[in-house]
Amino acid sequence: MLRVLKVGVLAFVLSVGAAVQASASTIIDPIVRTKLGGSGSIQIFSLPFFYDFYNVGSFPDDPDDPTDLEWPEDNCSVGTEAGMPLVECTFQNLTGVPITQLDFNFNIPSGSGPLTFFADDPNNLFSFETSNFSGALFFGGGGIPSGSCPEGCFGGDFQIDLVGFPRGTLIDMTASEAVPEPATLTLVATGLGMALARRRRRQL
Repeated sequence: MLRVLKVGVLAFVLSVGAAVQASASTIIDPIVRTKLGGSGSIQIFSLPFFYDFYNVGSFPDDPDDPTDLEWPEDNCSVGTEAGMPLVECTFQNLTGVPITQLDFNFNIPSGSGPLTFFADDPNNLFSFETSNFSGALFFGGGGIPSGSCPEGCFGGDFQIDLVGFPRGTLIDMTASEAVPEPATLTLVATGLGMALARRRRRQL
């Protein structure tokens, strides 16, 4: 009887310990996603175009600033995705040329823990995408096509999703048709080479 009681108590302690450890080690993996669609309310007429998502507040607050005279439109919404905070913002490319590079900068609060960052491009707008603790980069390929604005603006709509960033993160974006610097290309090529090597090892 005593032995059964000891085993029961030990199992209970282990299960509580495992639950505490699991909740303490939960990691939210932030995602930056770019995709076509959305009803673009921030109209982009020239490149490079800079947009500070959080010049007022920080993630996951609504980035829209009603006091901003330059962009007073309500182009962002706040929700959740898979239980993580989600901020969606819509834009419209009316420059007459495709946007072939989106460059994001992250200012992550200290003490946010080990995070894995993802750059997601479900519509395959760009040839390459990469992301890390300091930012994300989408470039190459067909990019984001341009709409036109001779008589009523239409086309060129795209959406940026920010998912699961630590509370208090500051994020900005620069859209351009620039080609990344050679150093950036080298880093991306190195990362792709390492990923391919890992995949080959797994297949062997």
